Amino acid sequence: MSLLTSLPFIFFLLFLLKPTAAQPCPTSCPGGGPQINFPFGLNPHGSPNGRCSYPGFGLSCSNKTQQLVLNLPESGEFIVRYIDYEAQQIWINDPNFCLPQRFLHSFNISGTPFDSEFWYTFTFFNCSAIEAAEGGLRPIPCLSNQNYSIVASQAPADIFVDSSDVLQSACHPITTFTVPFVWYGWWDGVRLEWSKPDCRSCIQGRGDCRFKNSTALEIGCFNLPTQGKLLLAQLRPW
Repeated sequence: MSLLTSLPFIFFLLFLLKPTAAQPCPTSCPGGGPQINFPFGLNPHGSPNGRCSYPGFGLSCSNKTQQLVLNLPESGEFIVRYIDYEAQQIWINDPNFCLPQRFLHSFNISGTPFDSEFWYTFTFFNCSAIEAAEGGLRPIPCLSNQNYSIVASQAPADIFVDSSDVLQSACHPITTFTVPFVWYGWWDGVRLEWSKPDCRSCIQGRGDCRFKNSTALEIGCFNLPTQGKLLLAQLRPW
């Protein structure tokens, strides 16, 4: 085969071997939700690890609702309600808006990069619906019906029930558990926080926090405006 006749074949091979450009990481789900920035990311197949996110911060889009989802290995999937990148906090909720149901089964954040400043202990009680109503107890709607009421008591401050006497006479305990739960209402979800990677100073300087290269886990701060560079120099040199 002459050189001239083989050139098209060579160019075809070079085209096949040419590395494809890295695809940009998605920044949202079709079903809406907070914007996805580093250290979070949408990785292929919903993996918690991948180059779109820092290890453990992989998110996915719900197959049913296309909402943004965080999967906690020991607790299952939760809808992401809000992410505060500067404070490094994330709010999550049960897809069916019944967090107490999730607490009854299991809520465990071990093996994840998340923690909480607040940990509270609750006891769930099963009460007669009539006696609970007469005693002024406030049932958890998604766990209660016309025959019985499920109420929760928090220690040390009791903010769910109004009368310990009614608990003793009309209710019996179901289970006690400790969760990282901040009381703003069941519907607001659970607030978690993370400390690593620490992008706070970069975010405060209005920069982009991301991996320094395509292989290591070292992070850097990029695209800082002039004011941001001055602020970052005071807060944390990169």
